[in-house]
Amino acid sequence: MNPFRGSLEALDDRQGLDANNPYSFRYRFNRGEDGYASRLNAQIRRDQWQDYQQRFMPIHGELFDATLGRDLVDQQIGRVDDNVEQSFDVAEASVNNRRQRMGLSDLTVDHSADKALAKVHAKNNIRQASQQRKINAITGASNAVATNTGIS
Repeated sequence: MNPFRGSLEALDDRQGLDANNPYSFRYRFNRGEDGYASRLNAQIRRDQWQDYQQRFMPIHGELFDATLGRDLVDQQIGRVDDNVEQSFDVAEASVNNRRQRMGLSDLTVDHSADKALAKVHAKNNIRQASQQRKINAITGASNAVATNTGIS
């Protein structure tokens, strides 16, 4: 006989089963029955699963759709041209400033081939990363370090 059984039953009676009270004991099972713990555990797990489905599954679905969609990739690819142009402009200005400090004239070099190569490289990297992200989402991979470095 459990010495605390009477106090637990008294606690249940005091708390009652109130839907508006988040601290009320919702699981009404007879503590003396066989399988009480397994039924209680099963009910708790069902409630946790239902809570997960209501709270997190919609957000999970949105993130999964965003991962598998083309919108993110298109946005990233759209920013590449401006980013490459800005990076080359900053580098050229830095070189010219350094040359002016040494008393040399501005250096005008045509970097169009380098810019084109940088843009293509950046866009291909975005596409490869997107493809890897889709594969990881489908297979359930979650370790970003392992997927980016090839370590499994």
